[in-house]
Amino acid sequence: MDTFVDSAWYHIRYLDPKNEKEPVRRSEANKWFPIDLYIGGIEHATGHLIYFRFITKFLYDLGYLPADEPALRLFNQGMITDEKGIPMSKSMGNAVPVGPFVEEWGADTARATILFLAPPEKDARWSEKGVTGVNRFLTKAYNLFNETGFKKGEIEPEKFSEEEKRLWRLVNRTIKNVSKDMESFGFNTAIAFLMEMLNELVKYEKKNTPVFYHACRNFVLLLSPFAPHLAEELWEKLGEENSIFNHSWPSWDERWIEEEMVEIVIQVNGKVRDRMEVPKGTPKEELEKLTLERERVKKWIEGKEVVKVVAVPDKIVNVVVK
Repeated sequence: MDTFVDSAWYHIRYLDPKNEKEPVRRSEANKWFPIDLYIGGIEHATGHLIYFRFITKFLYDLGYLPADEPALRLFNQGMITDEKGIPMSKSMGNAVPVGPFVEEWGADTARATILFLAPPEKDARWSEKGVTGVNRFLTKAYNLFNETGFKKGEIEPEKFSEEEKRLWRLVNRTIKNVSKDMESFGFNTAIAFLMEMLNELVKYEKKNTPVFYHACRNFVLLLSPFAPHLAEELWEKLGEENSIFNHSWPSWDERWIEEEMVEIVIQVNGKVRDRMEVPKGTPKEELEKLTLERERVKKWIEGKEVVKVVAVPDKIVNVVVK
């Protein structure tokens, strides 16, 4: 009883913890209450949340709170399961020990793997393949920055070559996609966009240019919430001073996104598995190449033989596997 009751109103007590005469002063509650976002498991629906809402309504009726609901928004996250689909827990003995995992893989791999596994509202199955895939992504980013001699300088978009324009469109699209995905808790797709951006950065030939430096700078800023320790290291390799977390989040220029683009539906064996935006008129050979490089497509074709790739420009790509 006391555990449920205490956990149902501690957030209110935090607003005025030294008040020895009443639960909370109305003036303090007016500043902070209600909660903007409550994140919790669905298993709380018939337990903790009942007390959570009841105590709020009780204190509201007594005049202590300005609202009769504790939170403006509720988000239920999924559970991490083992490879058999059983929820991980200490009692089941199937949890991944944090200490040894971080010792072997690092905290950034742990953090990014959890975020990349699945949409946060869905249950996610932990797998060794997922860990190694994310670790390869982070290692590739480190190698790129470690091996590149960056050239700082101002950029003049109106003087960009066609190759530079393509890169800068990618930068702006990625900033927009990652920003919007983070607002909607789409952390897994945000990381997928970063993986695709990194692939293009690695392939980009003219690395000793200001536009490449600015592209990489934006990449690191976007990466920082998912792999903060690595991002700090890469920020230093760019020649930047102070912590990356003292810098503002990048913004995109809609003019670089408004190029005539078309959405391509990507199928694997006739089932829709992904979508991508490409410039209108992209030839089928390039569509096939871009499709097979996409992280979400790789998940569906891993360990299988690609029989053929059928691309219809401006419309669809179908990957046939067996």
